[in-house]
Amino acid sequence: MGRPMIEKAIDRFFKQDLNSAKMMFEMVLLEDPSNITAKLGVVCIDAVQDGFIEALEIFKLALFATEEEKKKVYASFVEETSEEGNIDVEWYIDNESLAQAYIETGEKSAENHYLLGKIYEKLGDIEQAINHYEQSLFLNPLQNGVSRKILALAQKKNERKRDS
Repeated sequence: MGRPMIEKAIDRFFKQDLNSAKMMFEMVLLEDPSNITAKLGVVCIDAVQDGFIEALEIFKLALFATEEEKKKVYASFVEETSEEGNIDVEWYIDNESLAQAYIETGEKSAENHYLLGKIYEKLGDIEQAINHYEQSLFLNPLQNGVSRKILALAQKKNERKRDS
C-alpha cells in the first residue's frame, strides 16, 4: 500500500508542486477536518502563492512542533491573512520552541540559514544572527541585502560593547 495522503502532500509541497499538494491536503481534510498539519499546509500554500515564500520554511518548522504549537502557527496565519490580506513575516519568530525545532532539523540551505538569522535577530542574539546570515550568504552569494544586514548587526554588536 502507498504512503498516506498527508505524507504525499508534504512531499509535493516541498517539491513546490503547490496545486497538487493543496489538493491532497484538502483531501485529507475531507476525511479528517481536524488534521492540523493539513490545515497548516493549505494556509501555507495559499501564503506561498500570495508571494510569502517564507511560508514554506514556516511549514517545515511546524512539522517538528507539537500539535499545540502547530495550532498556534495555524491560528496566527489565519489571523494575519484575514486582517491584512497577507502575512507579516515577523509573527512567527517569537516562538522560540519552533526556532529550536528548526535548528534541530539540520538542513543546510541558504534559505534556512537566512530564516534562522531572522529568528535570532528577533530574539536579540546578534552573534547567532550574524553567523546564520553569513552561512546563508556563503551558500548563495547572490542574495540582495544580506551583506548590509550583516554589517548593520555587526555595528549594533559593537555599539552594545561600547555601551556596556
